[in-house]
Order: sequence, then structure tokens, then C-alpha cells
Amino acid sequence: MLLEFLVSNPPVVAFKLHDNVDTPVCTTEGSNILQGYIDYVVTRHKSGLTWAGNFQASDMVVLRVNGSYEYHILKEPSPGLNHDAMSQDFKRLAGILLQQYTLTTSTNQNDPPFFTNLCKSLRNNPSDVPANTQSMDKFTMFICKHMAFLSSMSRSNLIFNLMRVYKALSLSDRVTFASCVDGFVHRCILFVLLYHECKSHRK
Repeated sequence: MLLEFLVSNPPVVAFKLHDNVDTPVCTTEGSNILQGYIDYVVTRHKSGLTWAGNFQASDMVVLRVNGSYEYHILKEPSPGLNHDAMSQDFKRLAGILLQQYTLTTSTNQNDPPFFTNLCKSLRNNPSDVPANTQSMDKFTMFICKHMAFLSSMSRSNLIFNLMRVYKALSLSDRVTFASCVDGFVHRCILFVLLYHECKSHRK
């Protein structure tokens, strides 16, 4: 069972920063679990199947197959995927899993980086999915490849590389760029740019 697996495989740990402040960090297995279940649900949705939110933590299992973990929901989904059913599936998944990623630390930040954004996305699906195929593909790609699943180094490299691209664009191209990436990622890029501008002014 999933919850039994998490007892011996904590999904988050406290990482002490240079200023002696603890911050929650997702473990490799913790990242794999959440990403694995999202992938599992998305795969069923792409086949037009849904649970309509009607599954429990006891239905969720972690299996060891050929040396690797797989993440399954034992209860069988049914045909009839629509926006409401899809939303209920992701809300239920978020309700079961994301509370397992909250860690009491010495700061007010109790979730790993980017998990608040991921949680919001899971609980607030775009209004035109799954009816609009293009929007559905964009949304599922976004949650399956979310920045919450990346290592800290990979996230930093991604944001800095995107920042370099952004700086090289014209004003009109920046508008197009902003419409093509997630709004949260865009704000991260702008924050990094502002940070570097402030540093340059202090010199």
C-alpha cells in the first residue's frame, strides 16, 4: 500500500541552508511517486477513462517490477471522461498525496519548492480540457513535466537558460514568449532578472 511505503520512504526531508534555516526538499523517491501517479492518471484520461474522484488511498499501491517501482491505482476507471470527472480525479489525487509532502520545519515554508504551484494546477484544471485537444496536451505536459519534479540544480539551470533567451528577445517577442510558458515560470524569470539588476546597481 502507498501509505505503508511512505513510512519507510519519506517523500520529503529537511535540508539545512547556509543560514541554518531548514527547508523541505523532495527526495528522489518522493518525486518519483508523485510524478508516477500523475502519469498513471493522465494515461487513463488519454484513453477516455476516469474514476470521477472515486478512489481512496487504500486503492493506491507501489509495486516493484523488474527492479523499478511502479505506481498503480487498483480500482478500475470507467469510460465517460469529461471536465468535471477529470477535475475530481486530480483533486482527489492532490488531496491524498500532497499532504504527505508537508514537513514541519523552522520556517513557514512547509512544502518543497514549486509544490504550491503544482497543487494549485492539479486542483484548478483549465476550463476547456479535455474537450480541446491542444489545451489538453499542453496541460498534461505541464503537470507531467512540472518544475516540482526537477532537482534544484536542474531548476536553476532551466530558469537561467530561459532568462538568457528572454533577455535576447525583442519586446514583441517577449509577449509571445510569456504566452507560451507557464505564468509562474515567467514570474520566476522576471524575478531573477530583477535580482541581477539590483545586484549590478549595488556595485
